[in-house]
Amino acid sequence: MTVGFNTDPSVSQSLQPVNLKSANLMINSVNISSLNLPLSSKSLETAVWLLEETQQHSTLAILEAWPLSIKSTVFTFKRISQGEFEITEVYKPFPEHAIISNVIGHWSWKTGLSMTSVSIWERRRNLSGLQLRIAITPVS
Repeated sequence: MTVGFNTDPSVSQSLQPVNLKSANLMINSVNISSLNLPLSSKSLETAVWLLEETQQHSTLAILEAWPLSIKSTVFTFKRISQGEFEITEVYKPFPEHAIISNVIGHWSWKTGLSMTSVSIWERRRNLSGLQLRIAITPVS
């Protein structure tokens, strides 16, 4: 199951909404392997994507083809025991880089949601060798 929390209705034109709406929040549910590619990097930055990892398909292998960026808001969850799930963020520091995934939380019926307190930019500060081009202009 794929769930996209979308604040921009134009982003998810091909997705069918589930009957769950709250204010300006639209939730979509589709099978990850049936998504119409190519997705735009904008759609992965303006919507929050929550993807279920199952044994039926390799979620990370499918996500390799997605235009993820360091600003992507794509998360996966997988069942680690009965009633307990692990939540992982997925992004790429730059388009040619392999996917990076970090466990950022857990959810269970007993304890609820437990997330890291480290900010997204602290977690993603390692640009993995990205070479930046810079120019210096003298100011008088």
